[in-house]
Amino acid sequence: EKKAGSHIQIIAMTAHALKGDREKCIEAGMDDYITKPIKMEKLFEIVEGKSAGAPAEENKINGNNVFSIEKTLKQVGGDKEVLKEVIDIFRQEYPKQLNDIQQALKGKDAEVLRRVAHTIKGAVGNFKAKATWDAALALENMGKNGDFSNAAEALNVLEAELKRLDKEFDRML
Repeated sequence: EKKAGSHIQIIAMTAHALKGDREKCIEAGMDDYITKPIKMEKLFEIVEGKSAGAPAEENKINGNNVFSIEKTLKQVGGDKEVLKEVIDIFRQEYPKQLNDIQQALKGKDAEVLRRVAHTIKGAVGNFKAKATWDAALALENMGKNGDFSNAAEALNVLEAELKRLDKEFDRML
């Protein structure tokens, strides 16, 4: 930047939405901060320099519905075709991910359990599917702690929530 005489904007993109995380990113030299799941509208605001530095609260998972069509649509700029693509990709991926979790449980592989559950959690976060997100988080935490004591039950909950989410997608589409 010193040689070019111009500033390159750096935006931190992270799953960390805790109080103080934004400040840590700014202190580290970032120009702004956005948490996953990414809202396209918010990302455009930040890139265009219109962000008022709003806290990460608006990126948290909200609501008690299976998922929020309104919030999800808003996240993809209101484009129903993009939403359908995102749903299709999710539907293609999650059965394999469930199988990976089952294999991790059989082999007591905590790292694979943590990683795959985290991936599912991030994906369902895009749909604001709170119950499914919570179920994936429970498995992710079991992987972090290496605690498999309730993992079979937690997997059953995740599978049931994914089925509910899938049915809701069918109803919506």
